[in-house]
Amino acid sequence: MCGGLSTQTLQFWLEWAGARLVAMPGRREGPAATKVIWPEYDQEKFEVLTFRGRLPLRAAAPDKDEIPLVDEILLFPNLCSQVHVRRVLHARALVHPLNQRHLFPWSRIAKLLHSDHKQVQRWHRKGLEEVVSKVDRSKVCRIEAFLGT
Repeated sequence: MCGGLSTQTLQFWLEWAGARLVAMPGRREGPAATKVIWPEYDQEKFEVLTFRGRLPLRAAAPDKDEIPLVDEILLFPNLCSQVHVRRVLHARALVHPLNQRHLFPWSRIAKLLHSDHKQVQRWHRKGLEEVVSKVDRSKVCRIEAFLGT
């Protein structure tokens, strides 16, 4: 039997889903890198063996079973009645999958919404409470069973 949903648990779920969303593999927009079909010089053994160490560290892509759950969790903020509260919840859900830092700090969200960071924090708290009161209990039980929280 699953328990009730708290605002802290909801925030944890949103951050987990946001990190999984950011970790999704996808094409990044930007200029194409230079490509060499055939090297013009002999590669040294040291250069070939240490090449992998220079690649950037990447988060693991989400499992195929996690993707529908991520979609379901990231739809929870849509239960809020006010648009700016939904925007705050969606922005705060995006965290970097490796270092767990928020991609949108309070000050940046406040700047985007032309507000004060304290007001944005109040909207966030209000939004979490509204979602907790409106979310379907069967979804909560299913997510708890999957995540083991």
